[in-house]
Amino acid sequence: MALGRGVPLAQALAEIGQVVESVLTAEEVVRLAERLDLDLPISFHVRAVLRGEMTPGEGLRALLAREQKPEYPAGLFESR
Repeated sequence: MALGRGVPLAQALAEIGQVVESVLTAEEVVRLAERLDLDLPISFHVRAVLRGEMTPGEGLRALLAREQKPEYPAGLFESR
């Protein structure tokens, strides 16, 4: 919530005073997605916000501006 108020990540982490695993996890998820050539737009934008490359609002607008398309292969969730 602090990031949404414009508090820099380092300050937000200092205020929390505990390990915030999601910061490290976001980096690892994106690194793995890039290696496997996966399109994970939410993860990419979360990482960008955590890195200070965009604000949460900018990330949300970028996600909402994406062209709508299937996020998974056809038939993935059909009964066999």
